[in-house]
Amino acid sequence: MSNKLYINRLYIENFKTIDKAVISFEDQDITVLDGPNGFGKTTIFDSIELVLTGQIKRIQNFKVAVTARGYRDYLFAKNQNKPVVVKIELKSIGEDSSKKRVFARRIDPTKLRSTGKKPFEFNYELHELNTIDDEMTVETVTNEQELEKFFKVNDFIDRYSLYHYVEQEDSSHLFKKNEKERIEVISKLFNIQKENEQKEKLDTTRRVLRRKLRDINKDIEKYKGFVTEKDSDADRTFTQVEYIKLLPATSKKPWDSEKLNNLDKVKKDTYISELNQIIKFKKYFEDYIKQKKNNNISQVIANKGRLSALIVLGFYNEEFETFKKEYETNNNLKRYLKVLEERSILTSYINWDIIFETLKLKTDKQLLIDRIDHIKSLNKTTNNLSNTVRQLLEARESLKNQFNNLISSKSGSSNDQNCPYCGQDWKSFKELEEQMEQKTIEIQQNLDQNSNKVVEEINNLYSAIIKDIINQLDSYLSDDSRIKDDFFLQLQEYKNLGIDVNKAKLFLDNIGIISEEYYNKEKKIVSDLEERTNSFVSDLESRMQNTEEFTRDNFKLLQEIFINTFNSDFKLVEKIRVEDIELKKLYIENAFYDQSNWFFKELQKLTIQRKKLDSICINLDGIIEIYTKKINQYRGTMINDLEIPFFIYSGKIIQNHQRGIGVFIKQETNNRDEEPEVKAINFVPPEETDHDIVHSFSSGQLSATVLSFTLALNKVYNQSGLNTILIDDPAQTMDEINMASLVELLRNDFYDKQIILSTHEDKISLYMRYKFSKFGLRAANINVKQELYEY
Repeated sequence: MSNKLYINRLYIENFKTIDKAVISFEDQDITVLDGPNGFGKTTIFDSIELVLTGQIKRIQNFKVAVTARGYRDYLFAKNQNKPVVVKIELKSIGEDSSKKRVFARRIDPTKLRSTGKKPFEFNYELHELNTIDDEMTVETVTNEQELEKFFKVNDFIDRYSLYHYVEQEDSSHLFKKNEKERIEVISKLFNIQKENEQKEKLDTTRRVLRRKLRDINKDIEKYKGFVTEKDSDADRTFTQVEYIKLLPATSKKPWDSEKLNNLDKVKKDTYISELNQIIKFKKYFEDYIKQKKNNNISQVIANKGRLSALIVLGFYNEEFETFKKEYETNNNLKRYLKVLEERSILTSYINWDIIFETLKLKTDKQLLIDRIDHIKSLNKTTNNLSNTVRQLLEARESLKNQFNNLISSKSGSSNDQNCPYCGQDWKSFKELEEQMEQKTIEIQQNLDQNSNKVVEEINNLYSAIIKDIINQLDSYLSDDSRIKDDFFLQLQEYKNLGIDVNKAKLFLDNIGIISEEYYNKEKKIVSDLEERTNSFVSDLESRMQNTEEFTRDNFKLLQEIFINTFNSDFKLVEKIRVEDIELKKLYIENAFYDQSNWFFKELQKLTIQRKKLDSICINLDGIIEIYTKKINQYRGTMINDLEIPFFIYSGKIIQNHQRGIGVFIKQETNNRDEEPEVKAINFVPPEETDHDIVHSFSSGQLSATVLSFTLALNKVYNQSGLNTILIDDPAQTMDEINMASLVELLRNDFYDKQIILSTHEDKISLYMRYKFSKFGLRAANINVKQELYEY
């Protein structure tokens, strides 16, 4: 474009805090927007950005509210009942300096729904007017493409923020992108958008074709299993076989279905193999039954303990609980007998109900219990010494009784004259008895009155009742008809093995063994249990039958077929004929070859498709490789063009910092070719490091770097026609030295640009205008507070 475009005038109405204003930048090389913070300097920059790009980037990028909620008011309208209007007049400087173009944007808050009032929703109408004073109508509406056509550049929105406008807030957005994202942003500057889009389409096409190729390869591999060897089956003749169902309807065997879909070679061979196994099962079925009995007998023999249990328990299994109850009763009676004999009735527990019920005693049980309770109450009032003496007397009496029983059992007479207490030899048993009685009288002298009464009552009770009970208990427990301890304990030992006697008897009956012949039928311990058990084992071994080696080796397989295929049904095994199984095999073979023919044709089609797709993908790989290499090489060349101006400008503005002067653009390249192929870029200080300046620079240094990069981009790549650079308050983050350097750079290298710059410091404003004026450039200031708010 031979003509350069400048911003001539700006019209703002009902935008943010501004009612209405017309700001003129006419015939000025630099215009400084000055005045205190908060009075509209950034608002002017926002209005310019809004009308030229249709958005305010910093608000668009930072969405605080992410929900779908709406808003009652529209952020950018001062008066919610009036439209927001922003117009810009662009003037050509050059061959046709009188030519002006006016673009405007308008939005009416009253026509917006609550969700349309979100701060990041910029649904402004774009208009093109003849003059800045014209009204916007339906006829003046235009589109974004018209604006870009006017600037003769694509992606003007991205280019505007990269080399026309440096924001006050978060101006380092480019530097905060990762290395590869930076490449994508900068690529738009290099006018290779069309090539990138073409490469993307090629990449997308290749991905689609590759996906289709993978699907075809999967189908080919799948179909191969459904196709038989063509040569070996070319002369095959088919015999039509009628479908018959071998197994009941409840069976889930897939080979027994009429429709055998997706029957590949693996499935077919599996089905045929299973049917062949069933044929063998039929052949060896009777042998299998014999082997099954042999295995069952072997399992029984392997557990001799259970055979021993059957011998011990077989006859008495039903009576075990009765025996158990009798055994427990006898043990209780033995314990109570000992208490009675030891005369410990006052201190030991006796269940008199069991004694009276077992012996069928005619004595008054309640009278006996009452007398014992009476003696216990007397015993509570005796002193400790008397208790001790009484217990001694009871012990002597118990020992005496036991001694008399011993004498009686040995000889039937009282001839033993040895003392039962000390063993002394007396002249006669009568003399022994007299001496024992005399000693008892001497001991009794130590008893108090109550203790004598207790002893007397116990002696009377024993004489009247308890001695008779002792004799009856002794007689009852000595009866040979009572269950013996060793017999019951043997029963209990084998009962704990948990053998099912009835089930065992049924099994033995089935193999011809009469189990009762081995049962113990006497109520006494089986002393020859080992011999009986071995005899039982020999009988079992004699019942085993000879079977085929195949049956023995494949018993588990035959058993699985019997259970899973025939559901352990003997009748079903007899019903299914081998001839029917052979017909089933033939039916499956026919079904496979019918499907194989169809799959073979499909496989041929897929193979042809795969060959074509392979060829196309190979060609695409080559084309995309060329595109990628050339695009990256072009990026590398363009970055090389940008690198020197950027290094010079960053060095001038930042001056000296702790890591050197200036900033370099470091390229991550692939050096296999003569020209570099750029993959990513870093911004680094002039020293040996891979670390980006984002990690080491201060906010002021980053801001200065952003300014340098923007100015370098503008100098090298600006072909949009817009000859304006806008900088929003650089003094916010830069010190005086950096500001002085910036002014010198703008004055010397960008004297041919329209510069619109803001500052909140009056001395900075005066300094910049003075410097530009001294250089013969036109400089002016606009005090935004006076211009926008003071009338």
